[in-house]
Amino acid sequence: MRLFLGAAIAVASLGCAHPAPESVSAPALAPPKTAGALPVSHVAPWTPHARAAIAAELDGAFRDGIFAQSGAVAVVDEAGRPLYLRRARVPMTPASTLKLVVAAAALNTFGPNHRFETAFVALAPPDDSGLLGELWFVGGGDPLLTANDLRGGIGALRRLGVRRLMGPLAVDASEFR
Repeated sequence: MRLFLGAAIAVASLGCAHPAPESVSAPALAPPKTAGALPVSHVAPWTPHARAAIAAELDGAFRDGIFAQSGAVAVVDEAGRPLYLRRARVPMTPASTLKLVVAAAALNTFGPNHRFETAFVALAPPDDSGLLGELWFVGGGDPLLTANDLRGGIGALRRLGVRRLMGPLAVDASEFR
């Protein structure tokens, strides 16, 4: 997700960039070093060199993976002229842009190093025969939690010596109130 979000933000940002001078050898992805933005009517057109640099950079980013098969990109300059098109005229179902807002809000709220935690919690370890009393499944909001993850958690309980649950299994969803 992070890579896709980064690519989507990069595409959105490129549409706002001013063309770099032709003498710059690096890809023209940064605005020129001028004081303030230029009005659209006074923006110099993108040079063939700048267009080629952007196309090479974006082709590299969008060549592989699922995006190569199912994605499309249109990057335009400030006046709406196309700078880069990749499958831009292929009809497709639009993606929800709300997921970008949610992802940005989650990154802002939790930070990039946050890890969602899901746990099985008991008041005491299992007895010598592997019997365990009440067990709580405490969800932490992990959007990627799968049935395989739950099976792995049950396997971890088994490795800790749990052979049978004698009390109820309670689900703690208090994180979501």
